[in-house]
Formats: sequence, structure tokens, C-alpha cells
Amino acid sequence: MNELRKKIILGAPDAITASYCSKFGADYVWASSFIMSALLGKKDEGIVNFNSFLPLIESIVTGSNVPVILDFDIGGRNPSEYKKNLNLIKRVGLGGICMEDEDWPKFNAMLNIKSRKLISSDKMAEKINIARSCLGEEFLIVARTHSFITGEEIFLIQDRINKYVNAGADIICIHNANSSWKKYSTTLESLSINNPLLIIVSRKNSLPEFICNNSKVEYILYPNQLYRTMLFPIIKRNCISSLINANKIKVDIIFNAINKINEK
Repeated sequence: MNELRKKIILGAPDAITASYCSKFGADYVWASSFIMSALLGKKDEGIVNFNSFLPLIESIVTGSNVPVILDFDIGGRNPSEYKKNLNLIKRVGLGGICMEDEDWPKFNAMLNIKSRKLISSDKMAEKINIARSCLGEEFLIVARTHSFITGEEIFLIQDRINKYVNAGADIICIHNANSSWKKYSTTLESLSINNPLLIIVSRKNSLPEFICNNSKVEYILYPNQLYRTMLFPIIKRNCISSLINANKIKVDIIFNAINKINEK
């Protein structure tokens, strides 16, 4: 693969959008837990009840002509639920999953939640190992850490990366929610990462050049941009001009709405 060629992942909420993502040249389609939760009128608290998300996941897989990566979040509230959900995943036809190291209760990464907690690096490594054993070697596993979001020190982030890779993760994602890209880039340069990096573009619509040119970054994910664009006509029709920004809804509006749900 050309070193400058980034693999692009586009989020899709349904079969039709997944089909268009494939035609637009996406290397992978992303089944976002946040988007699916919103469509089902649920809190964004993780794929803990897999059966309720199954019809949406199957629709996205059916529509896509490229592998679908499921935003698997924490995967379950306990080991039993986690293993049960992994066994269900084997029947769906997914190409991969993205797991994160948050504890239960899980909160949306974009929200500033002081009570956010991560599980230990050893516990997350164990979950990755179980997923690898259950899903097989060909299945893509993305290990997503929220250690940068919670402000963990570099040596602790490095410890997580090392253990996640050794447990069987194919791709590492160190998620950046609210910090500047410059601070994020400095953190990346301080870490030893041999596996490909996945960068998530959530609040913005593009990445700064110095992140795009980072040789460690091989995957760029746009998880909710299409969904925001789909919502634009509804907002425009209701003449809520303050929410309009360059013909797209500001992502803060969506996440603030989710925050109000979580406060109930």
C-alpha cells in the first residue's frame, strides 16, 4: 500500500447510505453506535443489548459493498453479556469491530463527563483476546482508547497501546474529543506505535494537514457527517438559522441533545 494512501471509513445509518458510501469510494463503512442509538431513541450508552441494534446493523451490512466495521463500544455490561454479543456478531457478516476501554456506565466520548472511567489496560487486553479467539484471525479488531480524553499520562497510554497490540488488536485508535489537534499530534509523536492508527473526525469535517501527513495514520473515520447532512433539511425547514453552519448542522447540537437525554 502506498504510504500516503489513507483508508477512508464513512458512517452510514442504513442500507441506502451504506451503498452510496461504497460507491463514493469508502474502503470501509462504519456502523456508529451513536447514530443507531439516536435512530432507536436510546441513550448512547454502548452496544449492550445487541439484539435491539441487530436490524440496523444487518441493513448496513446488506447495503454495503465493502466491509462494515461495527462501533462495538464496550460490548457488554459484564463478561457474560460481552461473550453473548460476540457470538451474535459472528452471524451478521461484519468485517470488523471497534472496541473501547470505557467502563460501565459508558458515556459518549464527545461529552464532558467528569465521572467517566476507564477499565484497566489488563482488563481491556483480556476483552480483545476473547474477541480475537471468538471472531478469528481474519476479523479486523480496532482497539480504541479514551486515555487521551481522560488525561492519562503518556506512560499509561503507552502501556495500554502495548497491551492492546499484544492481545491481538490490528488497529489502534487514541480518540481525541475536545483537545486541540496540535496537542493531540504532540502526544502521538511521544508514543511508540507500530500498528496502524485510526483517527476519528467527529466535530470537524476535516483533519489538519500535519495529522493527515502523519505516517502512523492509515485510517481516517468520518462517523457522523452524512447523518448531520441528512438532518439539515429538517433544521432548515424549521428556520432555526442559528444551527446552520456551512450547510451542515454543528455537531455540538447533536451531542448537546444527547447530553440532555443522559441527564434525565
